Order: sequence, then structure tokens, then C-alpha cells
Amino acid sequence: MRWSKVKKGMEERLAEPLRGRIGYHATRYHEAHDIEGRGWITFDGREIANFCTLGSWNREHVFAWDESLGDEIDSRAARLAEGFYTLEEYQGLLHSYLNTSIEDALKSDIVLERAIAMFDRRLGRRRLRGIRHVPTSHPLVKKFYEIRCATENIQSARSNIEIIRESETGPLPRRR
Repeated sequence: MRWSKVKKGMEERLAEPLRGRIGYHATRYHEAHDIEGRGWITFDGREIANFCTLGSWNREHVFAWDESLGDEIDSRAARLAEGFYTLEEYQGLLHSYLNTSIEDALKSDIVLERAIAMFDRRLGRRRLRGIRHVPTSHPLVKKFYEIRCATENIQSARSNIEIIRESETGPLPRRR
């Protein structure tokens, strides 16, 4: 499937308050020596997740050469568990997500799949309030959860995202 169709499908899956605010992006650097690229996700025009092929490969090599981790470590699996994805993995995951049930996405071992599920319209407000595993989840899942709760006006998470954002960039602008 072409990237434009995957992107359109993902944007159609967004919960109503997130429509027009979340963007899925991908690019290739054709003039670069390795012709690799990156994917990223934005919220209100700000990048909230980055999936760079070169950075991901570098992270995998760190695991491969870290002797303190032992010889038995799978460096690719360790990289993915930390949330480092290549452009191809990002695009492939979005493509497969379109055919994944929300129950499977929420229970997935794949960090990015669980994170994207937080933006899915199939995850209703009642179920969103009932999610209890997020505080112990990967930081990317937490960030996406807090963004969704803030846009849904769920008070318990709204204050958390405002505190986090204000500490990083100053007060959040109110969107009307």
C-alpha cells in the first residue's frame, strides 16, 4: 500500500478531538549516501515522536557492542523495546495497524503499536478512563495517553500533560 493511503487510513482512525491535530509523516533523503529517511508524528505541529533509520541503527550497534549486557542479547529486539524504529519499521507498523483490532493493539508487545492505539477512535472515553497500566508503560505510550486524555478533557491526565509541557516549552496555548 502506498504511504499516502496508509497516512489517510491512520488519520481516519483518529479520535474526533485529535483530527487535524495529529499528523503522520515520512520522508526519504535521496541525496544522502544511504538514501535513508525518517518518520515522525506531530501534535499541533510539534514533533512528539521521531523514527530515524540512522539513529535507530546507531542505537542497535550500541546494544551489540555493550559487553555489560552479555552475549545473549538480541540488539534489534532491545532497540525496538526502547522505542527506536527505522523508517521502514514505522511505515510497516502503521500499515499493519490498519488491520489490527483495538484489543490486540492495546495488548501488543510492540511499543509503537500500543502508543498509536491511544489515538484510535475505537478506544472510547470510558475505556480510556479505565486504562490502569499506562503509568508503568513505555514513555511513548504514556505521552500519547496523556495527549489523548488532555484532548478528551479527562481531568486526571489533563493536569499531567500541562505540567509536562510547561516544564519543556512554557504554557500550552489553548486551542479553541
